[in-house]
Amino acid sequence: MKYSYLSAGLLILVGLTSRAIHAEESPWPMFRHDLKHTGHTPYTGPATPTVAWTFPANDGITSSPSIGHDGTIYVGAGGFYDRFGYNTGGGDSSLYAVNPDGSLKWQFKTDYGSYSAGIFSSPAVGSDGTIYFGALDHYVYALEDSTSYGKLKWKVRLDENPVYSSPSLGYDGTIYVGSLDFRVYALNPQVR
Repeated sequence: MKYSYLSAGLLILVGLTSRAIHAEESPWPMFRHDLKHTGHTPYTGPATPTVAWTFPANDGITSSPSIGHDGTIYVGAGGFYDRFGYNTGGGDSSLYAVNPDGSLKWQFKTDYGSYSAGIFSSPAVGSDGTIYFGALDHYVYALEDSTSYGKLKWKVRLDENPVYSSPSLGYDGTIYVGSLDFRVYALNPQVR
């Protein structure tokens, strides 16, 4: 009897470990690297760093980058224009997918009526490659990287507040994101 409990425990541990490894396949899947936000990576950078390339966005880059499983770099840009035309950070309001060589793969633009709503939220890349991010238009987005464009899977409005928070992804796929309404939201990845 003791061995069956031990075997069951080991199977559960192996299952949890394999799920954790699968979620960490990307070299930098979310803000500060991992669920604990350690900011550490097992990769070593070059001994003498040099600029390999630069990417020209249409406005200021306002989020930290995340890296997908295939090396694609995802980064947000822009700010927010209020109804009086006051620019609180820029006007691009795009999530950029940049190839590892620095060329544009695709650009996904958010829209807030006649205003531009930027992306301060650092994207998080799920184990299935879905890209999650928040925007100043009050929405959390889920995009599929469809090679030449970012395909919208879903978006969810979080009350009446812009989303500055960077999402964190749980081992079970739950998306956690904070809002200026003093709440933390747990979103099901299958939201439609």
